[in-house]
Amino acid sequence: MDTTKPASTMAASRGIGNTYSYGIAIGIALAIGGFEMAWNVHARNTAMTMAGITISVDGSGCTPSALKMRAGTATYNIVNRSAQPLDWQILRDGEVVAGQTGIAPGTAAAVTQEMIAGDYQLICGSTAAPKGEIEVLPVTIIQR
Repeated sequence: MDTTKPASTMAASRGIGNTYSYGIAIGIALAIGGFEMAWNVHARNTAMTMAGITISVDGSGCTPSALKMRAGTATYNIVNRSAQPLDWQILRDGEVVAGQTGIAPGTAAAVTQEMIAGDYQLICGSTAAPKGEIEVLPVTIIQR
């Protein structure tokens, strides 16, 4: 212990140091909390968008033939892997909700669609081709 300084000066010095340390700790905690809040907002906003879902279509159907996703905007990249023009469509309860017709051989087409919760069917190639399916789950928002 340093006996050259009065005890009151040493106590005051420790108090300032402790206050400074507490201030740093509180600042770090607030920064982490702010980062977490910003990340949660970012995650909620981006969870609503599915970009770049690639689906290959050939004469026998779609690959993948089954998808499970959260509700929101989805962009499907449809790649025609056959030697003939093909159609790709999303159906819900037998009605076309989105799609692309006449996709040329060896090319791709992008289809963007707002997907609400429910079950969908896929037309892959033509109405005679095997159908695929999409299960769209509701979005769950956790509030704190």
